[in-house]
Amino acid sequence: MISGWFSNLVSNRRERPEADSEEFEGEAEPRPVDQVIARALALLIVARRATTGERLAATTELSRHRDVVELTASETAFLMDEAPSPQSCKQFSWRYEAIVPLLWSVNLLDKMGSTRETIDTATLESILLENSFEQLIAKAQIRPINLIEDAADELMDALWAIRAGPIALLFPNAREKRPNASVVVERYYGLNWLRRWNDESKGWDGVWLDT
Repeated sequence: MISGWFSNLVSNRRERPEADSEEFEGEAEPRPVDQVIARALALLIVARRATTGERLAATTELSRHRDVVELTASETAFLMDEAPSPQSCKQFSWRYEAIVPLLWSVNLLDKMGSTRETIDTATLESILLENSFEQLIAKAQIRPINLIEDAADELMDALWAIRAGPIALLFPNAREKRPNASVVVERYYGLNWLRRWNDESKGWDGVWLDT
């Protein structure tokens, strides 16, 4: 059943507190460019480890950026695990999609592309690995907040379209037009972190998803 599957997909995400909660910061300026690029690098390191299985290459890349990249507790545990489970590898492999909105938001990626298709991972690796951190900072420029908010609204709409799957699929061509749920969730998660929709005490792991 679609609804149960979708609930499982986002079960490890937190709902945003009500607007009058002390924890909710409201609309905020996007995170600075250096934080965005550092987080994209962290996601790339764990995603590559998940897809290639090469732990040494991942730790080497982490060492290269040790002054700017900070992994979460769950990311560190995955990276240090000599034999991660297939489920963990699958979960962290999807972090490529969370990189997409981060690079797009700082103009290092021209567009995010369709949510029906996964990103070409080679494109992300080319951007992040063929430039130094300083070069990336020099090239990056945050997009206007209204464009970021519009992109987040579109992804939120896509989340609800997925949730309404059984009904939507009754319509002609609905299956072909239906977005990839994992792509949507990861990209929306990335944008919400960028917009500071999270529990700052938990950083990346404390991002809220409104579903």
